[in-house]
Amino acid sequence: ESTPRYDVGFTKRWGSDPFGSATVAIPEGTRIPAGSDRHIAILDPATNQAYGIWQAKYDSATDTWSGSWGGATALDGDGIDQTGSATATGLARYAGVVTADEFSAAVEANTGINHALVFSTNIAGPDFVGPAIKSDGSNIAGVAVPIPQGYRVQLDPSIDIDAIPGITPGEKVIAKTLQTHGAYVGDQGGARMAFMFELLPDATSSNPGSVYVDAGLAWDYYDMQNIPWSQLRVLSSIEDVPDGGVAGGAVLV
Repeated sequence: ESTPRYDVGFTKRWGSDPFGSATVAIPEGTRIPAGSDRHIAILDPATNQAYGIWQAKYDSATDTWSGSWGGATALDGDGIDQTGSATATGLARYAGVVTADEFSAAVEANTGINHALVFSTNIAGPDFVGPAIKSDGSNIAGVAVPIPQGYRVQLDPSIDIDAIPGITPGEKVIAKTLQTHGAYVGDQGGARMAFMFELLPDATSSNPGSVYVDAGLAWDYYDMQNIPWSQLRVLSSIEDVPDGGVAGGAVLV
Protein backbone atom coordinates (compact mmCIF):
# COMPACT_ATOMS: atom_id res chain seq x y z
CA GLU A 1 0.00 0.00 0.00
CA SER A 2 1.43 3.37 -0.98
CA THR A 3 2.06 6.19 1.47
CA PRO A 4 -0.56 8.95 1.15
CA ARG A 5 0.63 12.25 -0.28
CA TYR A 6 -0.48 15.64 1.02
CA ASP A 7 -0.56 19.20 -0.25
CA VAL A 8 0.75 20.78 2.96
CA GLY A 9 -0.66 24.22 3.74
CA PHE A 10 1.25 26.95 5.57
CA THR A 11 -0.19 29.65 7.80
CA LYS A 12 2.74 32.08 7.84
CA ARG A 13 3.27 34.44 4.92
CA TRP A 14 7.04 34.60 4.88
CA GLY A 15 7.46 34.14 1.14
CA SER A 16 6.37 31.79 -1.57
CA ASP A 17 5.17 28.31 -0.60
CA PRO A 18 8.35 26.40 0.37
CA PHE A 19 6.96 23.16 -1.03
CA GLY A 20 5.64 24.75 -4.21
CA SER A 21 3.35 22.40 -6.07
CA ALA A 22 4.96 19.29 -4.56
CA THR A 23 2.92 16.89 -2.48
CA VAL A 24 4.58 15.22 0.48
CA ALA A 25 4.41 11.52 1.37
CA ILE A 26 3.50 11.43 5.07
CA PRO A 27 2.88 7.97 6.56
CA GLU A 28 -0.41 7.31 8.28
CA GLY A 29 -0.11 7.57 12.04
CA THR A 30 2.83 10.00 11.94
CA ARG A 31 3.21 11.47 15.43
CA ILE A 32 3.88 15.14 16.07
CA PRO A 33 6.32 15.86 18.91
CA ALA A 34 5.10 17.76 21.95
CA GLY A 35 6.31 21.29 22.60
CA SER A 36 6.05 24.60 20.81
CA ASP A 37 8.11 23.71 17.71
CA ARG A 38 6.29 20.48 16.78
CA HIS A 39 8.84 19.73 14.07
CA ILE A 40 8.48 16.78 11.75
CA ALA A 41 10.88 15.72 9.00
CA ILE A 42 9.94 13.59 6.02
CA LEU A 43 12.29 11.84 3.62
CA ASP A 44 10.77 11.32 0.19
CA PRO A 45 13.07 9.16 -1.97
CA ALA A 46 10.58 9.30 -4.85
CA THR A 47 11.26 13.03 -5.25
CA ASN A 48 14.77 13.03 -3.72
CA GLN A 49 13.63 15.59 -1.16
CA ALA A 50 13.82 16.02 2.60
CA TYR A 51 10.91 18.08 3.90
CA GLY A 52 10.69 19.80 7.26
CA ILE A 53 7.53 21.25 8.79
CA TRP A 54 7.60 23.66 11.73
CA GLN A 55 4.60 23.62 14.06
CA ALA A 56 3.06 20.74 12.16
CA LYS A 57 -0.65 20.01 12.55
CA TYR A 58 -2.80 17.16 11.31
CA ASP A 59 -6.58 17.52 11.00
CA SER A 60 -8.11 14.05 11.14
CA ALA A 61 -11.56 15.35 10.23
CA THR A 62 -10.37 16.64 6.87
CA ASP A 63 -7.28 14.40 6.51
CA THR A 64 -5.03 17.40 5.91
CA TRP A 65 -1.56 18.44 7.06
CA SER A 66 -0.45 22.01 7.69
CA GLY A 67 2.29 23.93 9.45
CA SER A 68 3.36 27.42 10.30
CA TRP A 69 6.31 27.15 7.90
CA GLY A 70 8.61 24.62 6.32
CA GLY A 71 11.63 23.93 4.19
CA ALA A 72 12.83 21.46 1.57
CA THR A 73 16.20 20.31 0.31
CA ALA A 74 17.62 17.57 -1.90
CA LEU A 75 18.53 14.32 -0.15
CA ASP A 76 21.93 14.51 -1.82
CA GLY A 77 22.34 18.23 -1.11
CA ASP A 78 24.35 20.14 1.47
CA GLY A 79 21.86 19.92 4.32
CA ILE A 80 20.62 23.49 3.95
CA ASP A 81 17.00 24.10 3.00
CA GLN A 82 16.86 25.26 -0.61
CA THR A 83 13.31 26.59 -0.37
CA GLY A 84 11.83 28.03 2.78
CA SER A 85 13.33 27.04 6.11
CA ALA A 86 12.18 24.57 8.74
CA THR A 87 14.68 25.80 11.33
CA ALA A 88 15.98 29.12 12.58
CA THR A 89 19.41 28.52 11.05
CA GLY A 90 18.34 27.34 7.60
CA LEU A 91 19.65 23.83 8.27
CA ALA A 92 17.28 21.13 7.10
CA ARG A 93 15.22 19.67 9.94
CA TYR A 94 16.41 16.15 9.16
CA ALA A 95 20.09 17.14 9.24
CA GLY A 96 21.78 15.71 12.30
CA VAL A 97 18.77 13.74 13.55
CA VAL A 98 19.67 10.45 15.23
CA THR A 99 17.35 7.72 13.96
CA ALA A 100 16.33 4.80 16.13
CA ASP A 101 17.90 2.30 13.72
CA GLU A 102 21.30 3.96 13.60
CA PHE A 103 21.26 4.50 17.37
CA SER A 104 20.53 0.82 18.00
CA ALA A 105 23.25 -0.22 15.55
CA ALA A 106 25.78 2.06 17.25
CA VAL A 107 24.87 0.72 20.70
CA GLU A 108 25.35 -2.85 19.47
CA ALA A 109 28.68 -2.04 17.80
CA ASN A 110 29.86 0.22 20.66
CA THR A 111 30.56 3.05 18.23
CA GLY A 112 29.29 6.51 17.46
CA ILE A 113 26.81 7.63 14.81
CA ASN A 114 28.31 8.07 11.34
CA HIS A 115 27.42 11.75 10.97
CA ALA A 116 27.58 15.00 12.91
CA LEU A 117 24.86 15.81 15.41
CA VAL A 118 22.78 18.98 15.64
CA PHE A 119 21.69 20.54 18.90
CA SER A 120 19.73 23.47 20.27
CA THR A 121 21.05 25.53 23.16
CA ASN A 122 20.02 28.33 25.49
CA ILE A 123 23.28 30.17 24.91
CA ALA A 124 22.83 30.62 21.14
CA GLY A 125 23.55 34.21 20.17
CA PRO A 126 22.40 36.40 17.29
CA ASP A 127 25.53 35.83 15.19
CA PHE A 128 25.96 32.90 12.84
CA VAL A 129 28.58 31.15 10.73
CA GLY A 130 28.31 28.55 7.98
CA PRO A 131 26.66 26.13 7.57
CA ALA A 132 24.00 28.27 9.26
CA ILE A 133 22.60 30.99 7.01
CA LYS A 134 20.73 32.93 9.71
CA SER A 135 20.07 32.94 13.46
CA ASP A 136 17.26 33.50 15.93
CA GLY A 137 19.59 33.31 18.92
CA SER A 138 18.86 35.66 21.82
CA ASN A 139 21.15 34.17 24.51
CA ILE A 140 18.28 32.93 26.66
CA ALA A 141 20.66 31.98 29.47
CA GLY A 142 22.28 35.42 29.49
CA VAL A 143 25.88 34.17 29.42
CA ALA A 144 28.73 36.60 28.91
CA VAL A 145 29.82 35.02 25.61
CA PRO A 146 27.00 33.36 23.63
CA ILE A 147 27.81 30.87 20.88
CA PRO A 148 27.00 31.78 17.26
CA GLN A 149 24.62 29.44 15.49
CA GLY A 150 26.38 27.18 13.02
CA TYR A 151 29.39 26.63 15.27
CA ARG A 152 30.69 23.08 15.48
CA VAL A 153 31.78 21.58 18.79
CA GLN A 154 33.81 18.47 19.48
CA LEU A 155 34.56 16.32 22.50
CA ASP A 156 38.28 15.85 23.13
CA PRO A 157 39.14 12.81 20.95
CA SER A 158 41.93 11.70 23.28
CA ILE A 159 39.46 10.65 25.99
CA ASP A 160 38.95 6.90 26.40
CA ILE A 161 35.15 6.85 26.51
CA ASP A 162 34.94 3.13 27.35
CA ALA A 163 37.03 3.70 30.48
CA ILE A 164 34.66 6.27 32.03
CA PRO A 165 33.09 4.72 35.17
CA GLY A 166 29.34 4.28 34.99
CA ILE A 167 28.92 5.53 31.42
CA THR A 168 25.86 4.02 29.75
CA PRO A 169 25.70 2.53 26.23
CA GLY A 170 23.62 5.49 25.05
CA GLU A 171 26.05 8.01 26.52
CA LYS A 172 28.88 6.20 24.75
CA VAL A 173 27.13 6.61 21.40
CA ILE A 174 26.73 10.36 21.89
CA ALA A 175 30.22 10.85 23.31
CA LYS A 176 31.95 8.90 20.54
CA THR A 177 29.95 10.76 17.89
CA LEU A 178 31.01 14.05 19.44
CA GLN A 179 34.63 12.90 19.23
CA THR A 180 34.57 11.77 15.60
CA HIS A 181 32.02 14.06 13.94
CA GLY A 182 31.11 16.73 16.45
CA ALA A 183 27.83 18.63 16.60
CA TYR A 184 26.52 21.86 15.10
CA VAL A 185 24.56 24.58 16.86
CA GLY A 186 21.35 24.34 14.86
CA ASP A 187 18.70 26.08 16.93
CA GLN A 188 17.86 27.99 20.06
CA GLY A 189 16.17 26.14 22.91
CA GLY A 190 15.56 26.09 26.63
CA ALA A 191 18.21 23.48 27.53
CA ARG A 192 21.97 23.96 27.47
CA MET A 193 22.41 21.19 24.91
CA ALA A 194 19.54 19.22 23.37
CA PHE A 195 20.20 16.79 20.53
CA MET A 196 17.71 15.70 17.88
CA PHE A 197 16.45 12.10 18.12
CA GLU A 198 13.76 10.27 16.20
CA LEU A 199 10.43 10.18 18.06
CA LEU A 200 9.65 6.57 18.91
CA PRO A 201 6.20 4.96 18.65
CA ASP A 202 6.23 4.08 22.36
CA ALA A 203 7.42 7.49 23.56
CA THR A 204 5.31 9.40 26.09
CA SER A 205 5.53 12.83 27.67
CA SER A 206 7.75 11.38 30.39
CA ASN A 207 9.54 8.56 28.57
CA PRO A 208 11.52 8.78 25.29
CA GLY A 209 10.85 5.14 24.36
CA SER A 210 12.35 1.74 25.05
CA VAL A 211 15.19 1.96 22.52
CA TYR A 212 16.66 4.97 24.32
CA VAL A 213 15.73 3.95 27.87
CA ASP A 214 17.25 0.49 27.42
CA ALA A 215 20.50 2.21 26.43
CA GLY A 216 20.46 4.31 29.60
CA LEU A 217 19.11 7.60 28.25
CA ALA A 218 16.36 9.45 30.09
CA TRP A 219 15.85 11.89 27.22
CA ASP A 220 17.78 13.64 24.46
CA TYR A 221 18.91 16.66 26.45
CA TYR A 222 19.51 15.80 30.10
CA ASP A 223 20.86 13.18 32.50
CA MET A 224 23.85 12.28 30.34
CA GLN A 225 26.00 13.08 33.36
CA ASN A 226 28.81 10.64 32.56
CA ILE A 227 29.86 12.44 29.39
CA PRO A 228 32.79 14.78 30.22
CA TRP A 229 31.06 17.95 29.02
CA SER A 230 33.86 20.18 30.33
CA GLN A 231 36.08 18.70 27.60
CA LEU A 232 34.00 20.08 24.73
CA ARG A 233 35.77 22.51 22.43
CA VAL A 234 34.67 24.76 19.61
CA LEU A 235 36.28 24.02 16.25
CA SER A 236 37.60 26.96 14.30
CA SER A 237 35.71 26.21 11.09
CA ILE A 238 33.37 23.69 9.49
CA GLU A 239 36.29 22.42 7.40
CA ASP A 240 38.24 21.26 10.48
CA VAL A 241 39.17 17.63 10.67
CA PRO A 242 37.95 15.94 13.87
CA ASP A 243 41.13 16.82 15.78
CA GLY A 244 41.32 20.32 14.31
CA GLY A 245 41.93 23.67 15.94
CA VAL A 246 39.98 25.33 18.68
CA ALA A 247 38.30 28.72 18.54
CA GLY A 248 37.94 30.86 21.63
CA GLY A 249 34.50 31.79 22.87
CA ALA A 250 31.42 30.23 24.34
CA VAL A 251 31.40 27.63 27.06
CA LEU A 252 28.67 25.01 26.87
CA VAL A 253 28.88 23.55 30.36
